[in-house]
Amino acid sequence: MRFRGRRLVVVGALGVACVSAGLASAAADNPGRVRVGCDNVIGSESTQEVKNGGHWRLVLGATSVPISIQRAFAAPHFQRWRYWSKQGVAVLAGPGPPVEISLAPSWTEKARLTWGNGLPRGTTVVFSRCARLSSARGQTWLAYAGGFYINSPRGCVPLRIHVGRATASVTVGIGRRCP
Repeated sequence: MRFRGRRLVVVGALGVACVSAGLASAAADNPGRVRVGCDNVIGSESTQEVKNGGHWRLVLGATSVPISIQRAFAAPHFQRWRYWSKQGVAVLAGPGPPVEISLAPSWTEKARLTWGNGLPRGTTVVFSRCARLSSARGQTWLAYAGGFYINSPRGCVPLRIHVGRATASVTVGIGRRCP
């Protein structure tokens, strides 16, 4: 009788371990929301520099995203999203609600976003506004390194940007022009 009880405990423990490993693997593969703190800023720009960038678009007065970028390059270490396109973003420093950039629902299986230093890929990236890094001399835009992982070397990646109660939709062309 004791032996049978131990076998049930071992089988139960193995079941819990397998389910836990599966959940951990799924979480690592799809972290969902990734929060980017002020310690991930790689530089700053003035409003004039952001507006004159040529391939940038100001969205909701709080973020600047690329309009189009060169094609993506092979990223063989990731099986699911095999291509990488490096492109940073800029977020307006100062008081205000966080800036949230998400993949449109139709793209959550086709791409991942990553901005910040060594942070995981996700379907949504949330940026702090970093009031302590703002300047009294005018608006300061904080730059973040990162980009897009996609399952094709070219695509029109639809993004949704939320700032407070405002929402905007934009499309970023990777390796092609998009409407």
